[in-house]
Amino acid sequence: MKKLLTLGLGALLACGVTACGPSYSKTVLSGDADKVMFHYVGGYEGSWAATSKNTMEATSVAEVAKVSGDVAKLLSKRSIKYLYMAEITVDKDAGWDAKFWNGTESVTVDGKYTVKSIRSNYETVDGEVVYGSFQWIPNPVTGGAAHVENLSEETLFIPPWQEEADEHGFDWSMNPVIKTQKEGKYQLIVAQYSAEATADTANFGLAVVAK
Repeated sequence: MKKLLTLGLGALLACGVTACGPSYSKTVLSGDADKVMFHYVGGYEGSWAATSKNTMEATSVAEVAKVSGDVAKLLSKRSIKYLYMAEITVDKDAGWDAKFWNGTESVTVDGKYTVKSIRSNYETVDGEVVYGSFQWIPNPVTGGAAHVENLSEETLFIPPWQEEADEHGFDWSMNPVIKTQKEGKYQLIVAQYSAEATADTANFGLAVVAK
C-alpha cells in the first residue's frame, strides 16, 4: 500500500513540475511553399491587400495551445493541411459599420472589429516579392470555396454559409466580427483542413483569442 501511495505521490509531483496536460503536435504546418497567409482587421492602415506588413507565421497545434487550450483541443481533432497565427491589434476606427448576431439580436459595431484572412500566392520580380490574391477566408468564390468553422464562438461571429440571407439578415457576403467589442490585442488563428468544403463540412477553421 505504501508503495502505491509513493508512486501516486510521485506522479502528482511530476505533474506539478511539468504542468501535465494534453500533448499536442509540435509540427509546424506551413502548407504550400509558394503561398502565404495574411491577416486583416477593419482598422488596418492601408488597403485590404497582401503586404509584408501583415503576414502570418506558420505554427503548430502545440503553439496554439499556449494561446488557447480550447482551440488546440478542437484542432487536434481535425486533419490540418496548414496552420497560421498572428497577433492583431484593434485600436483604430474604420469609419464604417459591421454587424453580428449575438444570439438574440443583431448588433452594429464599428468596422474595426471586422477580421478576415487571405491565402495568397507570390513571386519575386526584379528582386521584390509581389503578392497576388488567391483566396479570401471566408469567401464562397475566390480561389475555391472557403467554408469556415468557428473555433472561438464566444469571441468571434462568422456569417452563415449560405447565399440567401438567414432569418436574421446575415449571409456569406458579410465579414467575421469580433464580438467582445473591446480594443486591444488578439491572436488570430487560421487553419486549412485536408477535407474539401461541402454544404455541411468546413474546410477552414478560424479563431480569435483575446490576449
